[in-house]
Amino acid sequence: MQALLVEDDYVSSAALFTARKYALAGHLRRHNGATFIHHPRELAVLLSKLPHNREMLAAAWLTRSMQDDYADSDEVEMCFGQKVADMVSAMRSFNLPDSGAPETLAQTNFPAIQAAPALLQTMALADVFVLAQTVTEFESGMLPGFSQWLAQHLPLFPQASSALIHMVERWLINQPASPVALHQVS
Repeated sequence: MQALLVEDDYVSSAALFTARKYALAGHLRRHNGATFIHHPRELAVLLSKLPHNREMLAAAWLTRSMQDDYADSDEVEMCFGQKVADMVSAMRSFNLPDSGAPETLAQTNFPAIQAAPALLQTMALADVFVLAQTVTEFESGMLPGFSQWLAQHLPLFPQASSALIHMVERWLINQPASPVALHQVS
């Protein structure tokens, strides 16, 4: 648990809430059997490098536990307030992918993402970018399709943090045979 703690007590509470939910559910990463807390932690770490507030970081920790039905909106609201509960509910409505499988990617709710404000578009793109790291490490066979999907859909996050968009673009350029890399070479 020590690795989860951060300087802000509010954000630490969200981290511990999520860690507890996943531990009680026995949810482990399908790739390596490690605790699933990796994804929410990496999302919070990435968002902490961009302009953020504590509610955004708390929501980053809480989103997957609600998406996986380990917590509900009422529980999140009771523990973290209406603003965070609304952010987590909005993130859940995006149906963000949890793997690089084409059928999972196809279920992403892009109309909802496009209609979302900048903060939520940033959170959604950051979530997908954290997934990109997971696909790179554990699902390399799906990487070409995932990279193409991400390159195709990146314009649907127009209000996301420009720094994050540039990170994603740099990642895409460095992918073998990615559409962005091929475009840069042409």
